[in-house]
Amino acid sequence: MTSKSELLTTVVGLYLSNEHVLVDHVALIVDSVQSRRLLTDDEQVDEQDQHARRKWTVRLNSLLQSKESTTRWAALVLLHATCEQSPNLLVANIRSWANQLLGMIAKPDTTLVHKAAVKTLAFLFAYTAGKPELQREITTPSLPRFNHLLLGLSQRADLLDTVLDALATNMKTFPSLSRHAVDHTVKMCLGYLDGAMHVAPSTLDKVSACLIAVHYTGGRATPAEQWKDIVLKLIGSYHQALDRLFATVDEEWTVEDRPEEFPLVPAMADYVVGFSVMMRRIKALQIALSTALGMSTSVAVPVPVGQLVNLICRGYSVFEGSLMREFKDKTEFAALMLNLPAIHQTANKLLTSLLISSGPHLIPFVKLFARLFVRLLGDYQKQRTLKISVYQLTTLCLQKYGLVFAEAIESVVVPNVLQDTTVHVHKVTSVVTTDTKENKKKRKRNDLTHSDAMLAQHATEAPHDIQMAALQTLEQLLLCYGASMDINTRNSIDSHILQRLLEISQKPLALAPESDQLIKEHLYPCLLASVMAPLQVQASILPYAVRIFSAGINEQNLKLQSLCRQGVAICDLIMHPRMPPLQ
Repeated sequence: MTSKSELLTTVVGLYLSNEHVLVDHVALIVDSVQSRRLLTDDEQVDEQDQHARRKWTVRLNSLLQSKESTTRWAALVLLHATCEQSPNLLVANIRSWANQLLGMIAKPDTTLVHKAAVKTLAFLFAYTAGKPELQREITTPSLPRFNHLLLGLSQRADLLDTVLDALATNMKTFPSLSRHAVDHTVKMCLGYLDGAMHVAPSTLDKVSACLIAVHYTGGRATPAEQWKDIVLKLIGSYHQALDRLFATVDEEWTVEDRPEEFPLVPAMADYVVGFSVMMRRIKALQIALSTALGMSTSVAVPVPVGQLVNLICRGYSVFEGSLMREFKDKTEFAALMLNLPAIHQTANKLLTSLLISSGPHLIPFVKLFARLFVRLLGDYQKQRTLKISVYQLTTLCLQKYGLVFAEAIESVVVPNVLQDTTVHVHKVTSVVTTDTKENKKKRKRNDLTHSDAMLAQHATEAPHDIQMAALQTLEQLLLCYGASMDINTRNSIDSHILQRLLEISQKPLALAPESDQLIKEHLYPCLLASVMAPLQVQASILPYAVRIFSAGINEQNLKLQSLCRQGVAICDLIMHPRMPPLQ
């Protein structure tokens, strides 16, 4: 059996000794080192292992000084893999490696080299957390310089994501050592959140995480107070953007105790350009607020639920029927109406984050949310993205608040769900009438005769993603409110579920679109939810469900088979309570 030392020596001799070969086979080397665990620290290390590890380290240090940037990048990748696998080698060489990498970052180099150097340095400093001796000798003198270099590299768009991750990690791991960089970090983050430039959503996530990580540094306030202060300023900045957008609207919603905002770029007077900037700003601020609500913190933080609900309701308060203020520009008001769906979509995303993070604290606002969703379902009948978003919010509220929310929204949700999941059959009405002596017209080529019209019909249905979102809402509604529904409503729901399943199952396989399989993945859970929440005064659909689930076990789709097996097991438990579940 070949020992680890022999394998490691082979890797050094075959690949690390030749720079050109090394660059082409970096992935192979990393995979070999990780899969064979060539650098792990064993309890007993013989001389051969020590010699092989020494050769590996010496060669890595030599490659780090190479004149070729690709070779330096390959060396950095191998160095990172070495540090991850061997703490002993990391501790023995951390001082020299940290100094070399800081020098690389300080000098002009390629993007690949700088990215690899920043990631490896961040890993080295993070390793020293909780180790007082290493922190005193390595991190304390070097981390401030590292943060300063990171702020300089943040001007390069190709390195921004890597820099933001490193800054956020440093502030979270070493808050006192990173306190000097807080002001510059906040200024940098606000420059990407003000909407003046186009920024990718993934980058905005990292910008938001870096801004929120500032609260770890504390300062005069506690971390919890600083977290709340950042969130309140984000809310104030969001209100400031809405002020510009809603300048021509006679708003019905009033905001009391409005929080202070961040010093962002003032809004432009020209609405043609200003609206684009403000729309990008509220989307960026929504991502920042959602990141703050979803980020884990080291201490309990006070979430300003009331201010967030006021902000969300203000976004919803302007709709198609809102009145325009007197003596305002009508074209500016029309431009606002064009952007209104995007404003509501942003409010939907923010409300989703708030529901997930602060669900129990929003119970006093359940009836308010129900009224909002009822209005949104009516306003956006033909808006695909917004309708899906409203359905998803409704599903989330049903999961969080159950019977109370379901009772308030059931009368509106059920008709919408049935409408959106029904296949509508339309007949062609262009038919040629019988010719008479008084009115003889030549039949057009595109017209149909009476006999053709009997067969000429086409079916239309809502897009499959709308149907899937609607069926998810219906499933949750049945689970939490199915046993309390009106009998007529419940009968219409059950018959609709059975009808849709039979319609899709009876289609020829060659003619069935792929979306039918996705819809069936949500119809089966709806049928199962109906079986699990029976109505006392209604005939059970259990016999139909048993037959449908039993037939569904033979589905070609593996997920559908799994759903049907689960349905059969639950139905058998209902019919035979003493019998264990079937496999």
